[in-house]
Order: sequence, then structure tokens, then C-alpha cells
Amino acid sequence: MPPIDNSLDFEKAILALFEQAGWQTKTAPPDIKDYNFELVRGDESIAVQLRNHKAKVHVGYLEKFIDFLEKPAGARFTKGF
Repeated sequence: MPPIDNSLDFEKAILALFEQAGWQTKTAPPDIKDYNFELVRGDESIAVQLRNHKAKVHVGYLEKFIDFLEKPAGARFTKGF
């Protein structure tokens, strides 16, 4: 996939790839900043947080996402990407 500079186009492209792979996608409510969308297939519910960075992602972003998944608000998710 070529680089995508527009974050909305990036998210649409990723959603399309997951849908082609058989996942049902649900975008996060606008007031939620902990994840961008949810993937659902069978009993799995996966929180996905997208980062379209040109540089490496800082470990702080990962720690914050892991903290969200461990809190009650993220407890319904079986995994996080």
C-alpha cells in the first residue's frame, strides 16, 4: 500500500482491508479517543487504534492504549491492535 498522508483516507483504507478479510467494523463514537474503531467477528471484539506517523510510534502511545484495555471501559474487548 502506498503512503497515505490524509488520516481519514488512511482509516478508510484500513477499514476496507479488514472488511475484505471478513471483519465487521464499527467506528468509535466521536467523544471516544482511546480507539478509532472496533472489529467484530464471532466472539471476538478488537479495539483498534490507528497511528499514521512518519516516525516511529513512541512507547507512551502503546502504554496508554494498554492501560485503556485494562480499565473497565476497555474490558469488553478481547484484544487490541
